[in-house]
Amino acid sequence: MSNDYNSAIINKTKPMQEPRQSNSYSTSKANFNIESKKFNEALNELNATLLSNMLEPIYEDIEPDPLTGGGFAEETLNHFLVNEYAREITKDGNFKIDPNLNKQLLKKYQNHG
Repeated sequence: MSNDYNSAIINKTKPMQEPRQSNSYSTSKANFNIESKKFNEALNELNATLLSNMLEPIYEDIEPDPLTGGGFAEETLNHFLVNEYAREITKDGNFKIDPNLNKQLLKKYQNHG
């Protein structure tokens, strides 16, 4: 009789197990999230590149700094500076050069990705 009593107590104190989700579903959902994140990063990089090309002419008409004297090093620094400006502007994903281009790329990615 003590065995029946002990098994009743053990059964009452066992927590209920939650139903398990299929691993293939959670794995495919995780893969989709990773792929979606990669796609958005690439889209942000494309927008940053396009914006950088638009901002580049700003530095063409600026006189060289008398301290550095201009030259190849200053041109290179300005190029990297413009690229970083463009990345900062587009990093949150809210700035898009052409929203229609983004929609078309997303549609193509969803159909073929």
